[in-house]
Amino acid sequence: MQEALSILAGALFTAAFVPYLRDIWKKEGWAEPSITSFGIWSVLDSITLATMWAHGTFSWQVFGGLLGAIAVFLSALFRGTFSWGWVDTACTALAALGAFAWATSGNPLLGLACSLFATFIAVGPSAAGAWKDPSKESKTAWTMFFVACLIQICAIRDWTTAGIAQPLTFLAVNTTMAGIVWFRKPPPQGG
Repeated sequence: MQEALSILAGALFTAAFVPYLRDIWKKEGWAEPSITSFGIWSVLDSITLATMWAHGTFSWQVFGGLLGAIAVFLSALFRGTFSWGWVDTACTALAALGAFAWATSGNPLLGLACSLFATFIAVGPSAAGAWKDPSKESKTAWTMFFVACLIQICAIRDWTTAGIAQPLTFLAVNTTMAGIVWFRKPPPQGG
């Protein structure tokens, strides 16, 4: 049952990128993803997946997230917004620290912890952009991401730190974004 829920969560998480990508490529460019957030998430999802694999676990949600983050990052290079600030520097440093800690200690949990902490911090640029104008984000996509995270929580088999860290981190990130796009009012049009 839990494996089926994990696959369902991964499939829904991956499918959520379809409306997001559609909204990015609409002629008027309705969704404007952060190049920085999705670039960092692509790297962090790679590290998270590798550290989970090294620890003997696998997440369809992270795998789907990696594929989707890469697709959005590549699309954002043409249709997104770019900024670089202290959050981006911190996330990059945490990713490097996690990879270094894992490589030198042989403990993939150190890499996982740094990667997931950076994943949570990396929502900053996207959340800030959505807060300014939530209409620039895909409500459908962020709702699907959120629901996939809830399903993934139900799919947890290993209630250890290693088993719950990734699903809880993804839930926090996607609850933040879904909450903004659902409850924040867009700014008035015109001037």
